[in-house]
Amino acid sequence: PDMGAGILYRKGNFFGGFSTNHLIQPEFDFGQDQIANQLIRHYYLTAGYDYALSPEVTITPTLLLKTVGFDSYSWDLSVVGRYNDQLWAGLSYRQSESASIMVGYSILKDRSLALAYALDVVLADRDSKEPTSQEIMLIYKFPSRDKGINLGRNIIRTPRYRY
Repeated sequence: PDMGAGILYRKGNFFGGFSTNHLIQPEFDFGQDQIANQLIRHYYLTAGYDYALSPEVTITPTLLLKTVGFDSYSWDLSVVGRYNDQLWAGLSYRQSESASIMVGYSILKDRSLALAYALDVVLADRDSKEPTSQEIMLIYKFPSRDKGINLGRNIIRTPRYRY
């Protein structure tokens, strides 16, 4: 088993967060004494700001700081532009390692379903890694009742369907 935890804070156009994974630090034993692998705890600190260039266009720069057991540090810097919160594109740079380009589109009017693509190009140590990697993402966001979003439907609470 493994566990992770995190928190994200958003106030106005600013957001920041902290997270960690491998809280339990499980160890994989491959049956040989010299071959064992422990998942070391990673810590992530992120911050960003949404700049509205117009009512339709928003630019969001984000900084992500990463550390593995507080022994080594690295950072990612990204910028994503959004049009009407429906179409987005961005660039990302991972310190001394790679650069990425990403695009995405919200398929449904309520923006709950999106399709996205990302291409990552390795800039360093290309001999030991694949030079590129690609991702195709299908994203679904559950509606949030606490923000008053009811997608045009009235929410009717009854004792039978309370939970």
